[in-house]
Amino acid sequence: MRMHLSEDSLHAAYLAVLNFLDSQETGSEACIILDHDLTPVDCGFQNPPDDEDRISVEQMRKDKEKPHDWVVKPGTYQIVQFSETPDENSIEGDLSVYLASGSTGNAYLRMIKENALVVTVQVFWSDQ
Repeated sequence: MRMHLSEDSLHAAYLAVLNFLDSQETGSEACIILDHDLTPVDCGFQNPPDDEDRISVEQMRKDKEKPHDWVVKPGTYQIVQFSETPDENSIEGDLSVYLASGSTGNAYLRMIKENALVVTVQVFWSDQ
């Protein structure tokens, strides 16, 4: 579902979403869309997968359609997963891999709450 961010800088938006995820259930995730100069454009949130979702993934079945007002378009993406959760002061530098790719499209900064202490952070972008 769409999250409305009032923050207009990557630093502030990233910190706001991390703080939001802190109060959510394990398995929840959020994704910030960034334009080519890393300015936040939009943001979405998803609740943790339910048992039916997990079974579908295990059996490699198509995901069930869920109500939504925000979605990452299906496609082919380059992806980088960070070995640890970047802090808000280093996130822009950590996204240099996207900038170095020369892509002029949007990047997606995905954050998944793995447990009470760990948020996995990924960045992905289309090279098309």
